[in-house]
Amino acid sequence: MTADKGASTDVVEDPPTPDQLTIILEYLGPSKAGNVVKDATGSSDAMRKFKASHTAFQRPVAVDWNHGRAGTCIPSIAGKRETRDGECMLITL
Repeated sequence: MTADKGASTDVVEDPPTPDQLTIILEYLGPSKAGNVVKDATGSSDAMRKFKASHTAFQRPVAVDWNHGRAGTCIPSIAGKRETRDGECMLITL
């Protein structure tokens, strides 16, 4: 992935707001809801689980708010980054 010139990166450690999570789930699609909310089977299930406990939110999530993209990466025990889909990339709709 290449960075846009003039793009900025913000690292946020707080969980997203419910509105932000809704948008993230729209970017990823319902089949990827379990990538960002533990054990979620779809977008509505993810929202329900997130509202019940914000600790269900799984990090890290990269979001490109300007281009409508989001992606997830999972840190492995060895400290290397692995992904659920084989590559650490942003998923576009």
